Parts: sequence; C-alpha cells; structure tokens
Amino acid sequence: MSAICELCFHHCKLEEGQTSLCRARTCRDGAVIPLNYGKLTSLALDPIEKKPLRRFRPGSLILSVGSFGCNLRCPFCQNHEISMAGETDMQTVELSPEQLTSKAAELRTRGNIGVAYTYNEPLVSYEYVRDCASLVHAQGMVNVLVTNGTIEETPLADAPALDRCRQHRPERIYPCVVPAARRGPGDGQALHHLGGGAVPCGGDHPAGPRRKRQCGRDS
Repeated sequence: MSAICELCFHHCKLEEGQTSLCRARTCRDGAVIPLNYGKLTSLALDPIEKKPLRRFRPGSLILSVGSFGCNLRCPFCQNHEISMAGETDMQTVELSPEQLTSKAAELRTRGNIGVAYTYNEPLVSYEYVRDCASLVHAQGMVNVLVTNGTIEETPLADAPALDRCRQHRPERIYPCVVPAARRGPGDGQALHHLGGGAVPCGGDHPAGPRRKRQCGRDS
C-alpha cells in the first residue's frame, strides 16, 4: 500500500516501507508516520538570541531540542550532520512530550521560558512538535519554531498551539534552494511561526555576498 505525505510541498508518494525525502517519515500499513517522534539528537539550554529572535524576551534562556531530518538541501546548513541524517545515522535519546515538558518546567528556575524546536527542520516531526507544543503552552511557557516554513496549511491548522503564523513566500528567504527543490504540487506559499519567520543570513553565508541579509532584504 502506498501513501502521500501531505506535510510539505514535496508531497512524497511513498510505497510501503519507503522513506520520504526528509528522511524522517515513512509509509507503514498505508499511512505516513514519523520516524523521529520523540527521538532527540540535541538538547541544550540556549540564550533566546541564538534562535535567532529579535527583541523577544531578551536575556532569557530557552530549552532547545532537535531531532533528525529536513525537507530542504541548503548548501549552507550549519547543522547538516543531523538535518541530513536518517533514522540509523545518529545516536538519539527518546523523550516523550510529557517528559520534555517536565524538563522545561524544571528549568524555569534557571531562566527557561519554554521550548524551541530547532537544529534540524522541526516540522518534519510535526506530530511531536504538535503534541509537545500543546503541553508546553498549558504550562504557561512559550513555543518557538526555528523552521524553513514549508509546511502545508492543513496540518498547521490542526495544531492550535502553533496558531501565531503569517504567510509569505519561502523563495524570498531561500532563493537558491526552494525553487530548485520544488518538484510537485504546491501553491508557492508557506506559513511561518512569527518567531521563525526572520531567518538572518550571517556575514559568512556562502550563498551570497559577505554581508547581512534578512528576509531577502539587504541591511
């Protein structure tokens, strides 16, 4: 039995047991399931400024978590060891949504304000982010998505804890990646969490001039 993953614009058609382009999803018994649910490759208490967010709780810390897999192939990815990895390529630690939320709450005494889903593309593990975000939100903490934003509207609408979003075209942020990656159906739109929408390209960005660019605008 085959199935189509409708999480992002690739719309991967998967045969039984086949792995998606992002290397984080597969077809099992005719349904698409995540391979990286609760499997973390990275866990750290980071300054919020590393996400990077501008003028959002400056000076605070946030529990940052990552898994494996990504649906883009950016030549400048600084975390390619995990974003390009598959299920058997990395050592992982399993944390349920309840365990992660409990850990985040414990770290409040050290200045933690919530959970950031980062390092790899978090939304290839959409189900885990959705489940964690609801619990974190219920604890009065914040959720931050550091994402390329190429999630389709339907799955995002099914995650009420991820409802602070805005629309824009990902081609403006990833001009050398998204047009070449687009291989199937899609309307060219993407949805970004407000915290993840601004993706600065630092001065050492190999894909363009050695100057700071943000959201396709020089500054």
